[in-house]
Amino acid sequence: DYTLDEEGPEVSNMENDPEYPTCDDEFITICADVTDESEIDSVDLSCTADDYGTASGPMYFSEGDTYCRDISTGSLFGGPYCTDNVKVSCTVTATDEFDNEADLTEDPLFTYDNAPPTADANGPYECDEGETIELDATGSWDTVTPYEELVFEWDLDDDGIYDDAEGDTPDYY
Repeated sequence: DYTLDEEGPEVSNMENDPEYPTCDDEFITICADVTDESEIDSVDLSCTADDYGTASGPMYFSEGDTYCRDISTGSLFGGPYCTDNVKVSCTVTATDEFDNEADLTEDPLFTYDNAPPTADANGPYECDEGETIELDATGSWDTVTPYEELVFEWDLDDDGIYDDAEGDTPDYY
């Protein structure tokens, strides 16, 4: 007995590494999970960087149910130039051995983040010895990274190591 698989593959969990790429990143790895009851025949990736360019091609099997492809910044921008805040949308299309097809589109999957965050420590701070200082960096921001994903580390003893306090509003003793 032989039963045809009439359901298409399932594509899920599309991710990119690095998560916040810059123009200095020569390649970005895009991965997605692809599952099906029958054999996967092909998995392809197509990405578009706003109106700049596209990158596409087959994804390679990585491990488990994961398929990946490295795309170059140069191919997305059609050359060596890259721009901050460019949104990149990607589609993964999977086909099984019975030509059933499924795809997943993330629009956008990521945004190029070439500008560093702007740190605003809201200082200078003064206090008497033994008092607690309430620090406040809530005026900090980034053009791409959501505020809640920014990492706040403080160097309060001027040793060049940012290990004296963490968070956007820490207390320092």
